[in-house]
Formats: sequence, C-alpha cells, structure tokens
Amino acid sequence: AAGLHPSFREHNHSPALEVLPNGDVLLVIYTSYNEYEPGVSLIAARLRFGTEEWDMPSPWMDFALVNDHAPLLWVDQGVLRLFWGNPRLASAFPFQWVESTDNGATLGPVHFPKFTSPIGPHSKQPINTAFRGMDGTMYVASDAVGATSVLWASRDNGKTFTYHVLKHLMT
Repeated sequence: AAGLHPSFREHNHSPALEVLPNGDVLLVIYTSYNEYEPGVSLIAARLRFGTEEWDMPSPWMDFALVNDHAPLLWVDQGVLRLFWGNPRLASAFPFQWVESTDNGATLGPVHFPKFTSPIGPHSKQPINTAFRGMDGTMYVASDAVGATSVLWASRDNGKTFTYHVLKHLMT
C-alpha cells in the first residue's frame, strides 16, 4: 500500500550503514516475517548527498530460498563491500561479499572466502565491523558461538582468509 516492494516485510533488523565516497549514505537491512525463515532478504535505502529525503527502500541482495542475514557495509580504499551471511544454510560459507567501485550503483560478482587455516565454530553472521590493521591486513568480524566472536583475517586483500577466535570479556 505504501509503494514498497513485496519483499519488504514487517520485521527489519540488523542495519548496516555507511557513508559512500560520493557523500551518499547507504542503509542495508534484512527484512523478514521472522528472523530465520528462508525468505529473509536484504533491502537497501539511500540518502543522496545534499538531499533531505531517503530514496524508497528496494531489494538489494537475495539468494533464492536462503536466509540472507546480517549485512555489513564497509568502504575501504574507495571500494564499497557488502558482507552478509546465511546462518540457516548448512553448507553455507561463514560469509560472502560483493564489491562496488561506483558507490553501489552496480555490484560485482559474489565472492566466497578461501581459507588457509582450519575454521572453528562460527554462526555465519557478520557483525557490524570490518577494518584494516596498520600492516594492511583486512579484518571482518562475525559472531561465533557462546560468548565468542571471530575475526576473519586476510593479508592478501580478500583472496584468502584465516580464522581468529576472540573471547568476550565479562564484567
């Protein structure tokens, strides 16, 4: 009734937000009726630089009949990356990503990580942080299991990754 795409549902969660190189602000959320149904998809809205109103939300990423979950946006060295997971797909990678060099107007192919170390417990859900260390290593954070998180590390700009578990500090 409001002009939204039918994939936009009543449960919208886990926002990813990033300021793009051109000054636009991009929001990506997952949308569903309940959090773990197979129809969960990612939807995006954009606040264009210099405007006061957001563009209408529209579908942005959806693997058919797969729970597309936990978006993470990161602009690094002029490249926009969208990471996300598929927590209910048994054979899924811990995460996957797409890249854009034109502020999200177009997206490149989906990349799946190649691991050079054993993969420990994880939940296939990126969390809201990616960054580059002082030595140039790329880090992508995700939930693990229990009171732990994972840092997926790449020293070769995303060609390969290693697994590093972090224990949460309880006070």
